[in-house]
Amino acid sequence: MMAHENRDRLIELVGEAMSRPAPEREAYVRDACAVPAARDEALSLLAALERAGGFMGNPTVAAARAGGREIPGAMIGRYELLELIGEGGFGHVFMAEQREPVVRRVALKIIRPGMDSRVVVARFEAERQALAMMDHPGIATVLDGGETESGRPYFAMELVKGVPITTFCDREKMAVPDRLALFRDVCGAVQHAHQKGVIHRDLKPTNVLVSERDGRAQAKIIDFGIAKATFGRLTDRTLFTEFRQFIGTPEYMSPEQTLGTGADVDTRSDIYSLGVVLYELLTGTTPLDRESLRSASLGDMQRLIRETETPRPSTRLSTMGARSDVAAHRRTEPGRLGLLLRGDLDWIVLKALEKDRERRYETAGALAEDVRRFLEDEPVSATPPSVPYRVRKFVRRHRGAVLGGSLVGVALVLGVIGTSAGLVSSIKEKNRATEVKGFLASMLDSVKPGVAHGEDTALMRRVLDEAAARLNSGEVTDPLIEAELRQTIGVVYDQIGESGAAEPMLRRATELRAGVLGAHDPDTLGPQVDLGGVLLRLGRAAESEKTLRAALAGLRSALGDRHTSTLDALNSLGVTLEKQGRYADAAACFREALDGLTEVAGPEEGTTVAATYNLGFALWSLGRYPEAEPYMRRALEVRRRTLGDDSPATLTTMSALAGLLGATARPKEAEQLLLEALAASRRIFPPDHPDTLAIVNNLGGLLTETGRAAEAEPYLREALDGLRRRFGNDHSNTLNAIANMAAPLQASGRLDEAEAMHREAIEGMRRSPEMGPEHPRTLLALITFGTFLRDRKKLDEAEPVAREAYDGCTRVLDPGHPWRLAATHCLGLVLRSRGKLDEAEPLLREALVGRRKALGPNHPRTLNSAGALGLVLADLGRFGDAEQQLLDTLDGLKPAGDEATPWARGATPVIEALVYSYTAWEKAEPGAGHDAQAAAWRAKSPSRDPGGG
Repeated sequence: MMAHENRDRLIELVGEAMSRPAPEREAYVRDACAVPAARDEALSLLAALERAGGFMGNPTVAAARAGGREIPGAMIGRYELLELIGEGGFGHVFMAEQREPVVRRVALKIIRPGMDSRVVVARFEAERQALAMMDHPGIATVLDGGETESGRPYFAMELVKGVPITTFCDREKMAVPDRLALFRDVCGAVQHAHQKGVIHRDLKPTNVLVSERDGRAQAKIIDFGIAKATFGRLTDRTLFTEFRQFIGTPEYMSPEQTLGTGADVDTRSDIYSLGVVLYELLTGTTPLDRESLRSASLGDMQRLIRETETPRPSTRLSTMGARSDVAAHRRTEPGRLGLLLRGDLDWIVLKALEKDRERRYETAGALAEDVRRFLEDEPVSATPPSVPYRVRKFVRRHRGAVLGGSLVGVALVLGVIGTSAGLVSSIKEKNRATEVKGFLASMLDSVKPGVAHGEDTALMRRVLDEAAARLNSGEVTDPLIEAELRQTIGVVYDQIGESGAAEPMLRRATELRAGVLGAHDPDTLGPQVDLGGVLLRLGRAAESEKTLRAALAGLRSALGDRHTSTLDALNSLGVTLEKQGRYADAAACFREALDGLTEVAGPEEGTTVAATYNLGFALWSLGRYPEAEPYMRRALEVRRRTLGDDSPATLTTMSALAGLLGATARPKEAEQLLLEALAASRRIFPPDHPDTLAIVNNLGGLLTETGRAAEAEPYLREALDGLRRRFGNDHSNTLNAIANMAAPLQASGRLDEAEAMHREAIEGMRRSPEMGPEHPRTLLALITFGTFLRDRKKLDEAEPVAREAYDGCTRVLDPGHPWRLAATHCLGLVLRSRGKLDEAEPLLREALVGRRKALGPNHPRTLNSAGALGLVLADLGRFGDAEQQLLDTLDGLKPAGDEATPWARGATPVIEALVYSYTAWEKAEPGAGHDAQAAAWRAKSPSRDPGGG
C-alpha cells in the first residue's frame, strides 16, 4: 500500500494528464513517473478515469453519475445542473440555474468523482478562495460555495458566456490597435489579482474569455485552479506541490515554472504568460510550436521552454506560411502587419517574454502602460536587448560553436552558419534553425553603422568575409536557409560600404530562392530588389534598372500594386532613374510609392519616409526648389525622431537638405547641417565610407560656392582621393568629385591643374554608361567649364562648349530649371566676350527673368544675371537702360541679415556692372559727371571681374 502523500501525488498527476489531449496522456504519465510501481498504478488510474469519462452513454456509468448528482437535471444545493460546459483534470463545470433567493444562470464547478484527494481538494478550495478575493470586472466573480451530499466541494461563479480571446479577436477581425486595447484590459485584471496576492499560473487564451457587452468587447479571466498566494495562504488545507511537478500549460508556461518548485514562482510568471498571449494575438501563433512541445519528452519540453530564444513577432510573421490569413484577421496586409509589429511592439513582447525574469516587466500594470504608450505614439520603456547581452545569451546556448575562436564576434556568426547546416536535418529542429537565422539577423543588425557607432566595422568586415567563405564552402545544405543568410550578409556588406562584396551574396540568394520557390515568388524578388540597389551603387545603373524593373513586374503580379514590397521596389527603381538623370520619371515613381506607402504602411514607417525624402530630392533635381524643401524637412524630422541623429538615413537627409539650402542661398544653415552630419558620419563609418565621402564632397562644394576656396580644397581633396580608391576613376561619384576639385584649384591660380580636372571629369562623364553626354550632371560640368574657358580668354573653345551645354539643357531640362538658366547665362557671357552682343543680350535677359522666377530676385545667381545684362546693355551703348535696370535691382534688395544685405557679396556683380556702365557712359559723353557716380559706387564694393556664373 502506498503512502497517503504518494497516492495524493499520483491522483494529482493523473489529473494533470487528463487535462491534456487524449493521445498525449499516457506518455505524460510515463515521463513524469520514474518509479515503475508508481507509474503502473498511475496508468491504471488513468485508464479507469478515461473509461468513466469515455462512455457517457453507458447505463452503468450514468447510474454512477446519477448517484453523484452530476447529470443535467440533478440538484446540487440550490442549483439545478443544466449542461456540462467544461471538463478539466480535477473537476467538471456545469451551467446551472440558481433557484433561490434569486433565479439566475451560474457556472458550477465540482470536483470529479474519485479525484477528491487531500491535494486536489486543497487546490480546489484554493481556487475558490482566490476568486472570492477578487473584485474586478475582468475576473469571474464567485457567488457561492458548498459541498455535495457526498462531501465533494463545489462553488458557483459568474457564468461567462464568452469565447477565448484569440478566437474572439479573429472572429471579429479586430485590428491590432483594438487587440492591444483589449489586452490592456486583461493586464488590468491580472494586476488586480496580483495586488490581492494571487498568481494565476495558467494564463492562456482559453482562460481569458471575451464576450460583447453594450457593443464593447469584455474580457474575463477564469480558472484560478492552480493559483498561488504570494503571501499567506489561500486555504487552511495543505496545498502541497511536489518538487519538479509540471504545473501549467506548456506553450504559455514561464521558464521558472518548468522547475517545478512552486516557491520560486512569483507574479512575473504571469507576465511571461501574458507575453505569450500577446504574441499570439499579434501573430496568430505562440512563440514555441505547439506540436513540437506536445511531442517532446518532459525533459525536452522543459529545456525548450527555458532555452529556446523567442523570435521577434515581426520576424515570426515573415517565416509563417499563412501570412495573408493572419493579416486578414487583423484587417491589414501581410507586409503592413510585419511593419506594424517591427520595432516597439517587438520589444514590448520580447521584454514580457524574457527568459530571465529580472529583465521582464515588474508588473502587469507596467506591461499595460507600455502598450498604452505604443497606442498613443509615446516612447515605450522596452528597448532592444544590447549586443553584449545577446552575445552572452548565444554563447550560453551554443558554447561549442564559439569556444576556441580568436574573436567572439567571428566565432558567433561562423558558429551560427555551422550550426544552421545541422539544424535543418530534422523536423524537430526547425524552430532552432529559425532561432539561428533570427539571431544572425539581429547580431548583424546590431553592428550596422547607425547602431555600432564605428566600433565594430572592421571586425564586421572580417566576420562577413569568413561567414561568406563558409557559406561558399557548402556547409549549409538547406537552400532557403543559405539564401536567408546570404541576403542578410549581403545587405550588411552594402551598409558598411562594401557593395562589391554584397553583389555576389545577393545574386546567389536570388538564385537559390528561384530554384526552390520559382523566379516570380515574392521571397525570390526580395533579394533581387536589394541587388538592384547594390548594382546602382557600383555604378551600373542600366543593369540596376533592368533588375529592378523585372522585380517590380513580378511583385505587381504576385502581390498587387499597393503591397509594401511592390511599393518599396518602385521606390528603388526611382532612385536608379534619378541617378541616370531621368528626374521626371523618378519623381513619378516616388510619388506613386509615397501615396501607396502612406496608405498601407503609415506616414512614419521607414519605407514611407524614404519615399518622402526621395521625392524631395527628385523635385530638387527638377529645379522645383520650393516644392522639394517640405518633403526633405519632413523626412529629416521623422528620421531624427524615430532613428536618431546618428542613423545613416538621417545623415543622408541632412546632407541633401544642406545641398538644397546652399542652392537657395542659405549657406549658414547648410554649413551647420553638413558639419553636424560629417561629425556623426566620421563616428559611425570608416574613413572612406561612401556616405562620409559624399558629405565631405558636399561641404567642400558649399565652401567653394561661398567664396572660401582655400577652406574647401582639403575637403574636396579628401573626397576625391577616397572615391578614387573605393570606386576607381569612372564611377559617377568620382567624376562629380573631380569636377568639384577644379574650382579651388582655379581660385588659387593653378589654372592648368584646374583645366585638367575639368577635362577629366567631362570626358569621363561623356563615356560613362551611367551618365553619358546629355546627363544633367555632364551638362552642368560643361557649363562650369565653358565659364572657366571664358575666364581664361580661350574664347574659341569656350563658345562650342557653352553651346553644347545650352543645346543639351534645352533638350533635357524644363525651361525654368536652374541649370538650364545657368547654361543660358553662360552662353550669353561667352557671346558677349566674343563681341556678339546682339546674340548675348536676349540670352542674358532670358536668364535674368528665369532666375528671378525660379530663385528669387535676391539670389546671387539672379544678381549675376542682372549684372551681366547691365554689361551687355552698356556695351550696346544703351546706358540709360543699363542704369535703370541695375539701380532697380539694387533697390529691390531687402536687408535680411548678412546674407541678403545690398552690400553683401551677392550684390557685387550688380555694383560692378553699374560702375562699368557709368565709366563707359562717361567715355561716350565726357563731362556728364558719370565718372563721379562710378567712383561713388566703386567705393561700396570690392572690385572683381563682373558677370559671374
